[in-house]
Amino acid sequence: MDNFFSDADLADKLLQRKTTIVGTVRRNKCFLPNEFLAKKKLKLSDSLFGFSDNKCILSYQWHKNKNVILLSTMHTQPVILPGEKREPEIVMYYNSTKGGRCGLCHWKVNKKGTVKCHKCCNFLCKDYVAKSVAYCENCNT
Repeated sequence: MDNFFSDADLADKLLQRKTTIVGTVRRNKCFLPNEFLAKKKLKLSDSLFGFSDNKCILSYQWHKNKNVILLSTMHTQPVILPGEKREPEIVMYYNSTKGGRCGLCHWKVNKKGTVKCHKCCNFLCKDYVAKSVAYCENCNT
C-alpha cells in the first residue's frame, strides 16, 4: 500500500472487511510513537517492532540514518530472516509483492532495462537474461 494511504484507522476498517495490508508509512502520521521516528538510535540492519491489537509497526534501519517504517495487519510475530542484512519478514513480503521488481534479484527495475519472464510475465533484469536465465524464480521449478 502506498505510504500516503497507510494509516491505523484504515487498517482497522480493512480488517473489519477481512482484508489485510502491508505498506510503508510516512513519518508525519500521528499514530506513530516517537521511538519509531528516531533515525540514529538503531544500528544498520536493526529492527524495532511494535504490536497493537491486530497491527504491527516496524522500523527497519536499511542504511545509515535512513529507516523505513511499515504497517502490517498480516504479520503477528517479529520474524527476522537469517542472513547478512537480517531483514524482517515484513520487509521481504513488501518487496516481493511490490510491482516493478525483478523476479530474480528483487531490485527495482525500469521498463527499458528489463525483459519479461516467458511464463508469468514478471520483469527480469537484463543482467540475468544475459546469463541465459529465461524464467523468474517462481517459474523456474
